[in-house]
Amino acid sequence: MGKVHGSLARAGKVRGPNT
Repeated sequence: MGKVHGSLARAGKVRGPNT
């Protein structure tokens, strides 16, 4: 999980860790 450390990082905090 390296690319999602910027895009999914925002929505990830509201949903889950690295979903």
